[in-house]
Amino acid sequence: MRTSANVMALGLAVAKFVEASRTRSLAAGALLMAVGAAGPAYSAVGYRHAAADIRHERLRAAGRTGGPLAAGAVPTVALAVALLLLW
Repeated sequence: MRTSANVMALGLAVAKFVEASRTRSLAAGALLMAVGAAGPAYSAVGYRHAAADIRHERLRAAGRTGGPLAAGAVPTVALAVALLLLW
């Protein structure tokens, strides 16, 4: 949640304060804010699945790493794209 809030704050700062082309800084800021807003949605889905597993006393295999890997890769790629837009 903190990372999502920080990514959204960074997007707002980029959109407001970067002196590059106004269209490109708005696009970079909007991209970062959208990615930051998707973080809590992903977390909520994971929380609901985990809560249901606990409630039904189910154990899941710990080998599922696609979701957490994507949760780390998507903000990283978004930041790289935002930097390319501002360059």
